[in-house]
Amino acid sequence: MDGEQITCEDKAMVAVIDLPEPIFEALQSRAGEQGSSIEAVILQVIENAIEPMRTNAKGIRRVQLPLVPSNRPGTLRSMTGSEIDEILG
Repeated sequence: MDGEQITCEDKAMVAVIDLPEPIFEALQSRAGEQGSSIEAVILQVIENAIEPMRTNAKGIRRVQLPLVPSNRPGTLRSMTGSEIDEILG
């Protein structure tokens, strides 16, 4: 397999990928802001993308909160029962 290498010592896989220049520059910038390596930033992004797909030992998927995104998080509007019924149909 071209570009892939498995090492037995740390059970890590090396993958070579081609990135568009703007993406690579954004990775360099993010790594500099965080004081970390490009590799660490890529790993963090991949872990964040995979985490929602993982399930715990009981087979229950973890959810990302908030379930409903808001333009004004943390704000609530008081609603009457009839307004709620109207929304729920």
